[in-house]
Amino acid sequence: MHAQMLATTTEAGMNSAQSEVISDWRSPVEALTRFAPEKRVALDGVSEPEQDDIRYAIRIGGIGLLIGARVPSEFVLPVPVSRVPNTPDWFAGLINLRGALLPVFDLESMIVPDRDAAQSAVADGRLLFLVLDRGDRAAALKIHGYPQPLRGLKPLDQMPPVPAPLTECVSNALVDNGSVWFELDHVRLFEAFSARLAKPGNASGQ
Repeated sequence: MHAQMLATTTEAGMNSAQSEVISDWRSPVEALTRFAPEKRVALDGVSEPEQDDIRYAIRIGGIGLLIGARVPSEFVLPVPVSRVPNTPDWFAGLINLRGALLPVFDLESMIVPDRDAAQSAVADGRLLFLVLDRGDRAAALKIHGYPQPLRGLKPLDQMPPVPAPLTECVSNALVDNGSVWFELDHVRLFEAFSARLAKPGNASGQ
């Protein structure tokens, strides 16, 4: 029996029954080059048909994104982020999560590069981190507000336009009450971030 794990944690950590300690980290960039799909995660007390009917979604830069149905994930309340010198704005830095360093990415700064300081300040008032995957495959995205559960999503016959930073990181589009949600492939997204970081002159934000 398998399901997506969603949990909320504070800086002090979480109950061990809700989340597994992220460990065995090398450098953040090295970890980002070693992503691979992981085995499904069991969630006690929920039947598989019921699990499959629920999807969790987030909005980043006005774009609706669906978290992978079999991707372990958790929410982290705001913790200090350590910036890494000479890196682009979309690489927010590193956070310490239960003794492990996780890279944090600001996808919104890529989707909406011209956002102003006022918009950023309002958004930061609702800031959370969404940690996707586990172990040395884990990384975090800055999000603003908790993911929402969705049921009864319907596939679209035609793929809508996708913002350039996400072109190769979404695999499908579904609709719910008129809202379009893109299936996010977090592995390909983190691989794309890794490739960008490895480019010469990445401090320019490209």
